[in-house]
Amino acid sequence: MGQRLSTLSGGERQRLKLAAELERSGGIYVFDEPTSGLHMADVERLLELFTLLADQGKTVIIVEHNLEMIANADHVIEMGPGAGKHGGKIIYQGPPLGMLTSATSVTDPFLEEQMSGKHELLREGANKSSRYSGLHSNWRSRHLTEGMPGPVKVG
Repeated sequence: MGQRLSTLSGGERQRLKLAAELERSGGIYVFDEPTSGLHMADVERLLELFTLLADQGKTVIIVEHNLEMIANADHVIEMGPGAGKHGGKIIYQGPPLGMLTSATSVTDPFLEEQMSGKHELLREGANKSSRYSGLHSNWRSRHLTEGMPGPVKVG
């Protein structure tokens, strides 16, 4: 509070813009690594905000490396297989749980560790068209959109 906007980090400015946009209807929101520099408790709160946006019919696209965000996505697009000239190809596309059995995903082992054994229970829920959110502390179900990917995309 009381700071000039020019002194805020990119992530802080994004979060201020998000707060201002919560009351508007519709829209597509693109975030570039919004968890950068955040404490895990703040990441959970940010996930709740993104869920709120999606529940309001807004499209949220997130470019992110944070495994908590990836695990909570409706749809993931993984680029790779490497960085720079060794990347740029879609190596996985689909729900986060699908990464756990993907032959091409390089994020698979890290995501599996993040989910810490909860993926078997989640796979059962996924077969019943349920949505999971907050794998560490909260369990909520949510309808998956048919055909097109869901409103929250993390890649």
